[in-house]
Amino acid sequence: MEKQQKTIMINTDIEKCYKTICDFETYPQWQDTIKNISVLERDTKNRPIIVEYDVKILVKKLNYTLRYEYDEEKHTLTWGYVGGDLKNIEGSYVFAKVNDQTTSATCNFEIELGLWVPKKIMNTLKNVSLVDSMNALKKRAENLQ
Repeated sequence: MEKQQKTIMINTDIEKCYKTICDFETYPQWQDTIKNISVLERDTKNRPIIVEYDVKILVKKLNYTLRYEYDEEKHTLTWGYVGGDLKNIEGSYVFAKVNDQTTSATCNFEIELGLWVPKKIMNTLKNVSLVDSMNALKKRAENLQ
């Protein structure tokens, strides 16, 4: 698996950024590729820990399930693959306070589709989906009241 990473600056406070990324039920509203999510399990704090996704990437529909771990103190959300149409996916979002109204957001992820895709197309797909996802996060967090 090849690791992808992207960092962007979001013009809002760190708490709003972290709250946005942890609000899985709203993902289909602001992430174009995510068509539906189902929270399958919650932890004792009522946070989603097992989440199933239905996504559409290009012309391909995929279904997969991820397990999440939260570190609220470090403003980090990590995930690992549980099952579905992919071979593997894992990653994290890490938020860092720049100042009261600016947050650095870094997404790291590795993905294996489980089907053969030419390397050039796979790299383009990874990069475009990562950039689109991060831009959608930025827009959503900055527009929340």
